[in-house]
Formats: sequence, C-alpha cells, structure tokens
Amino acid sequence: MNNKKNETYKQKRRTKNLKYKTLKTLNRFWIKIQFWKPTKYQELLGFRESDTKLYDIACIHSSMSQRDRKGRLLNNERLEFLGDAVLEAVMSEMLYKYYPNQKEGFLSSTRALFVRRKTTNELGEKMGLRKYAVVRRGNNNNFSNITGNLFEALIGAIYLDKGYDVAANFIMRSYKQHINMDKLLRKEKNYKSLLLEWCQKERKEFYYELVEETRIEDNKIRFQSRVVIENQSMGLGIGNSKRESEQAAAKQALQALKN
Repeated sequence: MNNKKNETYKQKRRTKNLKYKTLKTLNRFWIKIQFWKPTKYQELLGFRESDTKLYDIACIHSSMSQRDRKGRLLNNERLEFLGDAVLEAVMSEMLYKYYPNQKEGFLSSTRALFVRRKTTNELGEKMGLRKYAVVRRGNNNNFSNITGNLFEALIGAIYLDKGYDVAANFIMRSYKQHINMDKLLRKEKNYKSLLLEWCQKERKEFYYELVEETRIEDNKIRFQSRVVIENQSMGLGIGNSKRESEQAAAKQALQALKN
C-alpha cells in the first residue's frame, strides 16, 4: 500500500516538474518572440525605442493636445523645442569638422540653410512622417510645417530616450538618405551676402527693417521684412524666420537693381 502511495506521489512530482519545465520553455520562447518583434517606431527610427510614450507624444500635433493625470498639456511642442536645439548642435559640430578653413559667417549661414523649416519639411515628407502625425481631421493638409515640426520633436524624444550620440546618428542618417546637402549648397544663394557686396562696391548705405510679424497656422510666426538702400525701399520679403524674410527681400532688391 505504501509503495503504491509512493509511486503515485512520484508520478505527481514528475508531472508537476514536466509542467514547470514546459511553462519555463514557453516563457523563454515568448520572451524571444517579444524581443524580435519590431517595436512601434523601430522601422522609422532604425533602432528599438525604450520609451514608446515619448515618441507617441512627439507625434501629437497641438490641434490634438491631451492632458495627463496631473493636468499637464501633452503635445509635441516641448519636444520640438528640445529637438531644434539638438539639431542645431549636431549641425554645428558637423560643419565645424567638415569645413576647417571656413569662417564663422559661412558656418552660420550654412547651418541655417540645413535647419531651416523648408529643409526639415522636405526631409519629413520624404521620411513619410505625415502618416505618424496625430492631427485634427482636416488639418493634415493645411499645416505645411507638420512634418518639419514632427522631425524635430522626434529628435527631442530620441535625445531623452537614447542620448545625444543616438540622436546625432539619426539626424545624419536622415539627411544623408533624403537630402543632397552638396546640391543644396550649390543651389542656394546667399542673397544678403550678394547685396552686401554690391552695396560696398557701389558705396551705398542700406539696412533691413522688420515690417510685420503675423501669427499663422500651427502657432508659428510669419515675418515680413524690407531692405532699404539709400532711403529707398528696394525689396520686400516674407519668411518663417526673420532671416528668411530678409533673404527674400535681398533677392527682390537684387532683381530690381539688375533692371
């Protein structure tokens, strides 16, 4: 009788151990599946993000702002602010190393060309960022800066999630894949510099004047500037920054001077 009980007990132990080993094996297999399963933003980023919530916030346009449990407003504007600073730092370092013999003026104007909203919008569109944007229905096509803003917000999220080096690699990889930087440099003319050279050669006095600042879509500001040569308004320009508007005004002034 005792032998029979012992045999039954051993059989139960063997069954229990087998179940335990089976569950342990399945658990390991499940962990491996989860590890190899792509994360939500992995295809876009080129790496596995750690804090997916950060990237979710980076995709929320201000038109779809939410509030967390503490009542704080959640949208991508704060991450965009951070990403803009990181983008400028990365570009500054890249240009400093790439052009060892160029002066500060060239480096500043070239950096402005690469980080301006027109360039980041083009980059964001080519990366397909519009499909990630959480934006109020009807606004997706109206707000031209959505993709540029989202690109900078993603940089801010990467910086917080993975650090500066990973953010820098993401920036340089994105520009290399989608923006022909050498072609952009050759194509873009610095009209302000050309106008400065002309005025110095002709001994003409000139200055730029901010005419108007207008708040437009996406809580951004549009600038309107004019250039005055010898007390005569020679060009009027509009842009998403003061510098862009002055560039446009200088271009118009140069065209007028040719005529």
